[in-house]
Amino acid sequence: MLNTFFQAIQHNDIEFVTQNIGKFKDMQDNQGNTGLMVAAYMGRTDIVEILKSSQIQKQNKNGFTALMSAASTGNDQIVKILLDEVNLRASNGTTALMCAAQIGSVKCCQLLQKEIGLKNLNGVTALHLAMAQGHHCLINILIDELEIQKKHKKKPKNQKTKNTTTTNKKNKKNPNQNHPTQNKLRHRIANMFDDCGNQQLIQVY
Repeated sequence: MLNTFFQAIQHNDIEFVTQNIGKFKDMQDNQGNTGLMVAAYMGRTDIVEILKSSQIQKQNKNGFTALMSAASTGNDQIVKILLDEVNLRASNGTTALMCAAQIGSVKCCQLLQKEIGLKNLNGVTALHLAMAQGHHCLINILIDELEIQKKHKKKPKNQKTKNTTTTNKKNKKNPNQNHPTQNKLRHRIANMFDDCGNQQLIQVY
């Protein structure tokens, strides 16, 4: 019976799903997959909306979620719907951000920035995956977001903002020069990448 429900989701049979949601909302297949996970992976936005309230934050036997399914296909529209699952981890430590980074989905990574810096069991982060796959634009975005979060955490409350006029003038003299802090981040991430090794980056989910 559950296979029939999954097939209806795959064929985007909204009427069948709506009529039978009561029967299947708490059911998972042998691998622990839910209808919401199938809908997220297949890109069935309307069905995701229907199943969200009853199946959100459920994980299969490997710890994967519907959000990870959507992120692994680069479907930013469904990722937005399922953001309540942010920071859930698979059994191997994989996050939705890692799934998005591996396929180079810029929009999904921007939506999932709360997961920046998290590592899987091999010590691999979304930044490592972006580097391994050659998603250079994505690497720059992740580095910038990491830098912003780092500054935000270190900044004390009620701290007055320093006058940056002099700094801005110096930057104008060298418009093509990278920011020193960003350069340090690039070197640090490159070192982390070397420490992990390429073999561990091939399979993350």
